[in-house]
Amino acid sequence: MTIQFDFILMDWYMPEISGAGLMTILRNPRFGEPSATPVILMTGYASRKNIAKAPA
Repeated sequence: MTIQFDFILMDWYMPEISGAGLMTILRNPRFGEPSATPVILMTGYASRKNIAKAPA
């Protein structure tokens, strides 16, 4: 990433990509240097299945 952010706030359900999918991209070295930026991933539809899918 070339722009530095203090944190990222995003929803689990977004058009085009899920929050889990975007987290995978943010942390994957294939897409550039992995970001250490803290991420707050929110949803109004919490479930154990979604929690298990959320990357650390």
